[in-house]
Order: sequence, then C-alpha cells, then structure tokens
Amino acid sequence: MATFHYCIECNNMLYPKEEKSQKRLLYACRNCDYSEVAKNLCIFRNELRSSLVETVGITADLGSDPTLPRSNKECPSCHGRESVFFHLQGKSAETKMSLHYVCVNCGKVY
Repeated sequence: MATFHYCIECNNMLYPKEEKSQKRLLYACRNCDYSEVAKNLCIFRNELRSSLVETVGITADLGSDPTLPRSNKECPSCHGRESVFFHLQGKSAETKMSLHYVCVNCGKVY
C-alpha cells in the first residue's frame, strides 16, 4: 500500500527529490521550502501477480490430444510418467512465454 507524505507547514503532498550533494533521498514540498529525509529508499514498488486468467482454456482433456508433443516428465500429483506439453504466451506484452504440462493419467496441469 502506498504511503503519502505531507508538508507540515502547508499540508501539501511531498514529492521524492534527490539531494545530489549529499547523495540522499528527500521528500520535498513544491509549494514551500520544507523537505525531510526519506526513511525508506524505496519510493515505488510494482508487484506483478500472475492470475488464473492466463491459464483459461487449459483443460484436462488436452492429454488426449494426439497433435501435442509428449514428454516423460513425472506428474507431481499421481507420479505418472506421460504428459503432453505446450507453450502459452500471456495476454500482456510484459509476460513471458511459459511451458505447461498436462498429465495424461490424471489431467493435472503443471
């Protein structure tokens, strides 16, 4: 959750600013001369979470598809030794292509 800092003199929001001479991070007011040293050097954190939406369309019956390549990778659920695999590109441009396996024995996607 974002934490906002406010000026104690004029109650406006403080913005991150670099003090180049001392090489430190400050929060400075744009309306007056007030500034304070930042306690935490992280001013923004972007958390990416993968969602189940990216695996929509992957069903257990993919194991019976004869056009998919086969592998002998062990299933983490039933320890079966036969699975099919395929590459899946996420919907957004930033996501990487991922490799998915489907167990032929139990249908588990891993």
